[in-house]
Amino acid sequence: LFYRRFGDDILIVDPDLRRLGEIDLWVAQRITDLQLRLNKKKFRMSLWNQSGASHPEYGRVVRRIEYLGRSVDFSGRMFLTKEKSHQFQRALGSILGQAQLSDRRRQGAVFRKIVDGRLLPEAADLLSWVNDAAEVKNLSHILQKKFPALRVSLHDLWIRKFTPKRR
Repeated sequence: LFYRRFGDDILIVDPDLRRLGEIDLWVAQRITDLQLRLNKKKFRMSLWNQSGASHPEYGRVVRRIEYLGRSVDFSGRMFLTKEKSHQFQRALGSILGQAQLSDRRRQGAVFRKIVDGRLLPEAADLLSWVNDAAEVKNLSHILQKKFPALRVSLHDLWIRKFTPKRR
């Protein structure tokens, strides 16, 4: 069983469909006991699998789960949703647009502050959560196109900070 909750957003993942049915009933009862209502528009029950095979009770099949601007595919690859990625690019672009990026040391300092979360607090959280190097490399490439003077790679800093050291 995998469970995450942030405010009123709940994510529950379990390979046992019977147990998920029991959890669904339990959550519905707790919501009723608390005299709350479930927002049917936001509620989703999905079968998450790699093959795309459907199930009679859960017609909706997904190959990835999106939750709070993050996405996890069935292989375990974690990346940002398109919307969150665009927000992140705009925030980074705004910071980089205001910074004096003429010299490499200044660029490095700005990127280290971004990766550490000192310049954009959400950045360190998002970058630490992502485990897909291609995602960060793509973001780095987008920033490079937008700011041709960049000589420091967000991808390289991410690799140094968030990937395990090899011995």
